[in-house]
Amino acid sequence: MKKMALIAVMYFALVLMLFPSVTIAQTGGSARTAVYNNNAEASLGKMAADILVLINEHRTALGLSKLVTSDAATKQATLHSVDMANGASAFGHDGFDDRMNAIMSTAGRLSESGENVASGQMSAKEVVEGWLNSKGHRENIEGNFTYTGIGLAKASDGRIYFTQIFYRQ
Repeated sequence: MKKMALIAVMYFALVLMLFPSVTIAQTGGSARTAVYNNNAEASLGKMAADILVLINEHRTALGLSKLVTSDAATKQATLHSVDMANGASAFGHDGFDDRMNAIMSTAGRLSESGENVASGQMSAKEVVEGWLNSKGHRENIEGNFTYTGIGLAKASDGRIYFTQIFYRQ
């Protein structure tokens, strides 16, 4: 476990060296949040954790189980948000299969997966409300998933990119 944490810290340090204008936040562990950036913008980290809380509150209100944070999904969600923030990937779901393959390389076979993305200068509540007002996004939130990962990145223009990955084994 310590080796994985060290690898994650080294990875995000490398990302920051390559893309210093991008702020990165992710959820991890049991709703704990880690923020890796040059300006220590804790607000993005809190926002990622708040999104998880809001999603799980919605699920439990419907009698569904809470989603458990997956480090592999969080890493892939964060990478996708960083790529969108830097313009390396278009806003959307390009590369989804590659992200799922990367998750499977550590988590094992997946029986189902999904992904929600959003962008803009929104609060956690606004992001979740937007997803819940969209049929496809809502289906992911209310789907038969066990694990999730949430990653955020802020572009140099202030726009925040949100990615949430869902899966079950």
